[in-house]
Amino acid sequence: MKQMNEISSPPAADKGARRRGRPGAYQGDRQQALVEAAAKLFYERGYEGATVREIAREAGITSGSIFYHFESKEEILAAVLRQGMEEGVAIVRVTVEGVTGARARFDALVLGHLRALHGEKTHFHHIWLQDLRCLPEHMQAPLLELSRDYRALWYQVLDEVKAAGLIRGDKNLFRKVAIGALNWTAQWVHRPRPAQIDELAKAMTRSLLNEPDPTPFRMLEGRDGFSGIAGDGDL
Repeated sequence: MKQMNEISSPPAADKGARRRGRPGAYQGDRQQALVEAAAKLFYERGYEGATVREIAREAGITSGSIFYHFESKEEILAAVLRQGMEEGVAIVRVTVEGVTGARARFDALVLGHLRALHGEKTHFHHIWLQDLRCLPEHMQAPLLELSRDYRALWYQVLDEVKAAGLIRGDKNLFRKVAIGALNWTAQWVHRPRPAQIDELAKAMTRSLLNEPDPTPFRMLEGRDGFSGIAGDGDL
């Protein structure tokens, strides 16, 4: 799977020489344009459904120019996944940073996760959920290391939550259930507004901690926001 779809790679020596001749800022802009274009197409069609030619066309460059930046379609996917994970973790860390108290920190952790999942780069995070498996194991390894760093943040907060008596049982199982539930909102939430993300986070937090809800969560109808009860994507 190292070859690019539909086009052939130039010789390695020539490729390296041509890369060295390109200005760094220009090359960086082009590379980011390719990552953005690939994320859009992978989100819309899936990794297998988007071709390299289409990615190049979406980015406004010729297909052969991709070789100045990536050696394979797999490398493009890895770049998309890395950027999505790094930016997502940064959003969560900023949301949790400076918050004190076990319950408040858990609230912030859930809110940060949902902000990352449903924010401006939502398509990057959806691709992580659906297309990571498309990479060979040796390319998944460094990406999963980023995932482990994020898992450590969850464990840190959950240790505090458990010490406060807010959860019982195995924290690893709780983390898996919590993240699974939060990620599943991608199936029934469509482009929520910031206030809706906040509302969703509060409802999810109460549900995960098995707390009574004095103000039942409202499923908002319409194109943007929450889908109706009948379309919530339950298994």
